[in-house]
Amino acid sequence: MIIGIILTLHVDTESASQTLVIGILQGIAGGTILYVTFYEVLEREKLERIGMTGLLGCLLIVLGFGLMAGLEAAGTLSNLTFKKKKLLTIKK
Repeated sequence: MIIGIILTLHVDTESASQTLVIGILQGIAGGTILYVTFYEVLEREKLERIGMTGLLGCLLIVLGFGLMAGLEAAGTLSNLTFKKKKLLTIKK
């Protein structure tokens, strides 16, 4: 967090270089999440203790991600629909 604040503090707002810096930082954050998921959470010894295989654990993570992405998409869609209806009501 502090690294992002320092890097984006010295860059002009809404410039191409700020977009690049933010994209790089988001890539590092995404890579960190993937690393932790596949090397720490799906560790074979942990999965074997509860009787799961690595493939099953990976499948469950992908299903969980899909569920959360679907919920986010549904919430965004309903929020956009609500805002559109509200704007139409105000304009009348």
